[in-house]
Amino acid sequence: AQTSRDSASAREDAMLSGGCSLDDEDRYKLCEPLVLQCPKCTERFDFKGCGALVASVTAANAPSVPDLLACPKCAAAGAMTDPEASMSTPSKPAEVAYKCGKLSGAMLANQVKLRLHDYVARYYDGRLRCDEACGCETRNICCAAQGDAAPGTVSFNSMCTGRMSRVYTEADLYKQISHVVRLLDLPAALAKIADEGKRSEAARLVAPFMG
Repeated sequence: AQTSRDSASAREDAMLSGGCSLDDEDRYKLCEPLVLQCPKCTERFDFKGCGALVASVTAANAPSVPDLLACPKCAAAGAMTDPEASMSTPSKPAEVAYKCGKLSGAMLANQVKLRLHDYVARYYDGRLRCDEACGCETRNICCAAQGDAAPGTVSFNSMCTGRMSRVYTEADLYKQISHVVRLLDLPAALAKIADEGKRSEAARLVAPFMG
């Protein structure tokens, strides 16, 4: 069991070692945004992350605290000004969410779970792409032998000497899931505020906007 844990730890370190000297924005800049869907108008919008929320409340002269779970389209249309939009009670969170265009905590959890399922499904789709200009892309594995090529890496194009590799790798999947975890990690975002007083004030201000 210890050997298994050590192997998993080594694999994790290898996946992230290439970006260990980068900050979060650079490390995850190629990751897909976490896309949420409005329960009222079905508009899709990017979840900016807890880091963006904390940054907004600590910025000088910040006009207001952005609601990360609120649909921008509904907000622009004035749905958030509906008196019932502020009646978010534990007894009727879904009803209020559908009325005002804001996701409840349960809706956020469900949509994040669906996005994670999408990422995992893409990995197990197992698409391969050739590293040459022939553009060969397939889910099928060619078992033909060609020089010192590893099994399954030979292109289906017999005229091509390129090698097939995964379009969506294990490292891609790991980094994408790590990105989603980072976006939702409010304690980690707050921990970046050095001043304890400002950190406590930021936590108080952002709490209502994270369901």
